[in-house]
Amino acid sequence: MVVGWSVKAQVILLPASAVRRLVRSAAGAAVAALGLPLTWPTPRQVEDPGTYQQDPWAMTDEEKAKAVPVIHQEGNRLYREGHVKEAASKYYDAIACLKNLQMKEQPGSPDWMQLDQQITPLLLNYCQCKLVAQEYYEVLDHCSSILNKYDDNVKAYFKRGKAHAAVWNAQEAQADFAKVLELDPALAPVVSRELRILEARIRQKDEEDKARFRGIFTH
Repeated sequence: MVVGWSVKAQVILLPASAVRRLVRSAAGAAVAALGLPLTWPTPRQVEDPGTYQQDPWAMTDEEKAKAVPVIHQEGNRLYREGHVKEAASKYYDAIACLKNLQMKEQPGSPDWMQLDQQITPLLLNYCQCKLVAQEYYEVLDHCSSILNKYDDNVKAYFKRGKAHAAVWNAQEAQADFAKVLELDPALAPVVSRELRILEARIRQKDEEDKARFRGIFTH
């Protein structure tokens, strides 16, 4: 299949794959300008009949606003069913809708803030998907961006703490978990469990390092 268009009476033919690359490149630049997660959404392979399938950049502003809660719920359903990549794609689409609307508002204005507060839980859900996918540095970046604006967001501290722990940033993880306890003492059992897991991993790593060094000096 080829796609063609006329330029000064000449017809330029491009393979469909080349056209798709051009479209993706242009869309990627737009994504970066909007400050969205820099990953291309995965194909929607588990859509059910009746789910929202229109691409965000093809919607009007009114359609975007109405679509967000629908897409959000679809993402939640997919995550509960274990379709983590597809759920992340849904959250991404919902964030894209809201970021597009937010660009048309004055930063810091009531309308801008309202949209930002809608973006935050979606971004946290997206981060949860990335935690499951073991994409920890993306979680660190997005949770830090949330905490730069909302320094009392318990979920952002907790998810960032888990990501720090996963990449061996022990002190940073402990600091984030301590902040979780400060903001919500009711989460003490959950935080204690995460700290025990972190301490066990650190002990195991120390033992492995000691064994490795012993092996070096005995040869």
